[in-house]
Amino acid sequence: VISLLIIYCSHGWYSLVRAALGGNYVQFGVFELYGDRALVDALDISLKTTLSIPLSGIDI
Repeated sequence: VISLLIIYCSHGWYSLVRAALGGNYVQFGVFELYGDRALVDALDISLKTTLSIPLSGIDI
């Protein structure tokens, strides 16, 4: 049940990240130029959230 809640809540987050990365809205080199860790942190959180879901909690 908890993993379903995580999947449901994170769906909006993944949609946002996918749109930002795939939409050519931002020149991502600017983040590193100014020392901004926002992109790195966002991708790190996305990966950690994905990996936190136990495989036994996913019904295919």
